[in-house]
Amino acid sequence: MSKLRKTKFTTAIRKAEKSSNKADMSSRGAAVSSLHILFWQRKSGNKPGFVTINCRLTYQGKRKDASTGIQCQVGAFDPIRQTTPKDPDTARLLSELYNRLQATYADLRITGRPVSSELIWNAANGVLPQEPEYSLINCIELFFAQREEEHKLKEITTSYFKKLRTWNDRLTTFAKTTYGKEPELEDVKPADAKRLLLWLKKEYNYTNNVAVMIVAHFKRVLNFALENEWITRNPLMNYRRKLDKYKTDRLTEAEVDTLRTAEIFAPAVEHIRRAFVFQCYTGLSYAELCRVNVNNILVDQRTGAEYIKISRTKTGVEANIPLVQEARKIIDSFADHPARARYGLLIPMISNQKYNVALKQLAGLVGIQKRITSHVARRTAATIYLKKGAPLESVASMLGHASTQVTQRHYTVMDSERVVRDFNSITELSKVS
Repeated sequence: MSKLRKTKFTTAIRKAEKSSNKADMSSRGAAVSSLHILFWQRKSGNKPGFVTINCRLTYQGKRKDASTGIQCQVGAFDPIRQTTPKDPDTARLLSELYNRLQATYADLRITGRPVSSELIWNAANGVLPQEPEYSLINCIELFFAQREEEHKLKEITTSYFKKLRTWNDRLTTFAKTTYGKEPELEDVKPADAKRLLLWLKKEYNYTNNVAVMIVAHFKRVLNFALENEWITRNPLMNYRRKLDKYKTDRLTEAEVDTLRTAEIFAPAVEHIRRAFVFQCYTGLSYAELCRVNVNNILVDQRTGAEYIKISRTKTGVEANIPLVQEARKIIDSFADHPARARYGLLIPMISNQKYNVALKQLAGLVGIQKRITSHVARRTAATIYLKKGAPLESVASMLGHASTQVTQRHYTVMDSERVVRDFNSITELSKVS
């Protein structure tokens, strides 16, 4: 028996490739589209006198060579006709494999799935690509990665992004503590919302409002898994946040006047006093107070009134703040400050921590018993203007709120004086004679 050499096989393959389009392929049909199927023989190492028929799939210029596992005697395979004319059983096996490969290729194309030589061969032989399985930890990490992309695009603020990072760490710890080292998405149950809430309060001493925000974040993570079809139902879909309402301090108009007119002999505290009163008239937060400058002051063309226009650091929403005369006097009082000439700042500021400490000292000096902070001034501004009859929409715009609901939920205070005044303007009330 003549020895089969590699060069002989190579020559046969090349000859078959060149003549395959002209060959009689009626037993199997012509090749579909850009898929080309070629059978070729290789000497079998296990059975002397036999060769193994291999298959070469070529799709879009990329090849996949694989053994069919079909064997025949040396000389029985015809590389031109791509079959074994004298061995009907082997010819039938090759024909079935050919048709299966073509059907698999057509199915992948019709269904719009990815197509490659590797995928065609594997799918035709029952080896389907496995969908990646995502655990609960994977889901948390991927959700955070998406938020990270939003942060790079400046769609979310740095402060909120840092908050999300902390919340993700808490969820990861809770998941491993509750479900084990490798928690699955299916492990989460509706009752886990309450379990997470209690765990956050116990382990981190969070207030109820902070804890419910983290649970709501967990719900968003599971919604992310639902959108990606990793789960069929969000187990926390019925969870609703229940925030505690706290009584927040704010100053009355009389207390603001007391602060403004009080005689203070300490220059450092005097600086703090003017900054705080300015906040009470403008509603600026500490972050905006630190960066508001002369370029933020604009003039209304119709009325000639001055107003401050500045975007909120926290949300990016634009705030429109009319300048009352007392606020303008405070701006003018810093006209000679070096920071005005160098940076254009309206009011030079110290750190938020030192500012709040100084505000406590200020309250003690003027006899105000309330605990005042930078944010108290913002609430004070909203309360004073609303009590004077300013529309809720205008106050929301002054505070830089995207919705009046935020203003109404956190900044409005309905007292008896305001209710009586509002009703007295539309109807006649009973009065003491």
